[in-house]
Amino acid sequence: MRRVIFAVIAVAAAAAPAHARAAGCPPSTCGILSVPVPGSSLLALRPSGDRGPLLAYDLLRGRTRFSLPSGTLSPDGRRFFAARSATTATRITAYDGLRGTRLARWSIPGPWLLARTSANGRWLAFVRSGKGTTAFAVVDSTRHRLAYRFALASRYDVDAVSPDGRRLFLIQWFASNGPPKYAVRAYDLARAEMATVALKSSDSGMAGFAWGAVASPGGHRLLTLYLNISNGTAFVHDLDLRASYAMCVDLPDRSRDPSTLGNYTLVLSRDGRRLYAANPALGVVHELDVARGRLVSTARFAGTTPELNSNGAISRDGRTLAFASGSSVFTYDTVTAKVAAPRSIGAPVAGLGFDAKGRLVVVRSDRRAVTLKLR
Repeated sequence: MRRVIFAVIAVAAAAAPAHARAAGCPPSTCGILSVPVPGSSLLALRPSGDRGPLLAYDLLRGRTRFSLPSGTLSPDGRRFFAARSATTATRITAYDGLRGTRLARWSIPGPWLLARTSANGRWLAFVRSGKGTTAFAVVDSTRHRLAYRFALASRYDVDAVSPDGRRLFLIQWFASNGPPKYAVRAYDLARAEMATVALKSSDSGMAGFAWGAVASPGGHRLLTLYLNISNGTAFVHDLDLRASYAMCVDLPDRSRDPSTLGNYTLVLSRDGRRLYAANPALGVVHELDVARGRLVSTARFAGTTPELNSNGAISRDGRTLAFASGSSVFTYDTVTAKVAAPRSIGAPVAGLGFDAKGRLVVVRSDRRAVTLKLR
């Protein structure tokens, strides 16, 4: 079933409130996460989720190239930011995401939490909560200066930053004795005003919370997996950060078990035209046409025990999708739409990616690498 909704969708699992995480911890938040860095031979390993330390693994040399402290990697993989908050100031350190070298260090007044970065890492959004208010700061990382600062009544989370740094997408939370209620709003930074009409609300029937997201190659689109544990459904939102609209695609398989439903891994094709949603616990690989906002095909295979992971990669020629569950590695042929029998590497998978020669390199939790022959 295809639904098109002109709304801005919440895009980050880290923004999910405590009630959402009670059903399970998203892999992007606290599970083993690996992110192939576009256009390089690096694999960004995040053993503690996307807010923890980063280990850059060289797929060609088969070893760790550098490590960085806890922080946030920009969606294009080229910038990494660590923010240390103190009573009077927050110190920001910027790193080159491809080399691991420190680029700059500066401070902004006051204690802040780094919430989001724009696609290329230029714009950094910070947040601070108070009694009945939420304060925001937007920093220009190229000029090392505070570009915007404002506060709003009510409780908000930062959802996303537009690529040009002109808008913030905010989630406003409302007090509720029952299911959580919220609204998604667009804030114009240059005009210092909130859009009068909410772009989306929990009353629209689109209940659920973000479990994981991937960015398009250009960085202006975010594709986010949403879970609704109450009815066992999952759906994907394609959010255009420039035009502020989203297409919603329902995934047909259901499960009321949070660990099973949350076993999805999202992988985007290199040209950004196809999104693959693989779930080893459900035994499915869904292929979505991003431009048309619809489900193209579903491949089914024998399911496995649910594992907390978010590891997936696609080959340079786009022919092979690889994803993992525990110590098992699966491959999906994007031409024949078939999943090969899983192969065990003898230890939990910490990350996987394809090297320049098209070989699948799997990094184990003990940092040993295994190269698998595909065909």
